[in-house]
Amino acid sequence: MTIKEAIKKWNTTDKTMIKYLSEGYIDGVTITDNVVYIPDIGQPLNIGNVKFTCGKIYYYILKALDDQRYINSNMLKITEEQFELFLSALESSGYISVSTESKPKNSILRYYITPEGVNLIKRCKNEISIKKSGLIEINFNLNLNAMKIL
Repeated sequence: MTIKEAIKKWNTTDKTMIKYLSEGYIDGVTITDNVVYIPDIGQPLNIGNVKFTCGKIYYYILKALDDQRYINSNMLKITEEQFELFLSALESSGYISVSTESKPKNSILRYYITPEGVNLIKRCKNEISIKKSGLIEINFNLNLNAMKIL
């Protein structure tokens, strides 16, 4: 879809769309004949300015899946490898599952939230307790300047 179509579909503003694009919040953007095309995905989850912890990253991934919104590593200020670790931990704990539909390998689109995952995010406000959930603590060193997309 084009930028104008995405703005209309997601009921957002030009300014928000520019933020999504400039900060790398949408994967798979292509340009053909000077037209920008955006994949037909759910609207990116609006996270805002958050100090990320493991529990918050787990929460936002589950929240995006539950709301059928889009999320990627750039939005969480982590690397793609770290994002995959979080997804693997959620999958092995039974909070998300891999869809049987054909989806891109390294994408949130290949997952769906399980009933256990829905129950988990309903029990917490905006951060998941690592100890109570059985999820593993993933060590990540946030270097916000290194993660900035120029």
